[in-house]
Amino acid sequence: MAFAVIKTGGKQYVAREGETLTIERLKVGSPTSAVSEVGLPLKKGGTVTFDEVLLVSDGGMLVLGAPMVEGKSVTATFEREIREPKKITYKYKPKARTRVKRGSRQIKAVVKISTVS
Repeated sequence: MAFAVIKTGGKQYVAREGETLTIERLKVGSPTSAVSEVGLPLKKGGTVTFDEVLLVSDGGMLVLGAPMVEGKSVTATFEREIREPKKITYKYKPKARTRVKRGSRQIKAVVKISTVS
């Protein structure tokens, strides 16, 4: 089964054909831009091409890039955006009556890998 290691959002992911990945949110205008033909943000079912491929395996053949594999790409279908559970940070300074509580929810993109070529 073919797989590849791709780089997106500052992280590396193992992408296998037919598998669903949860990756960092895709920004408009980035190298792996999630933009439709008219320049609007990608809708469900839109395609995304990842050109930063670090490693490709097709059967028994393994191709390792230095740092990227030339001429290889991974195509995926955008499914949806999800929000992770809330992460809460709390700062406290004793004797100063200072307390700060903040929460944030990271937005992730869910993509389904179509082809590794």
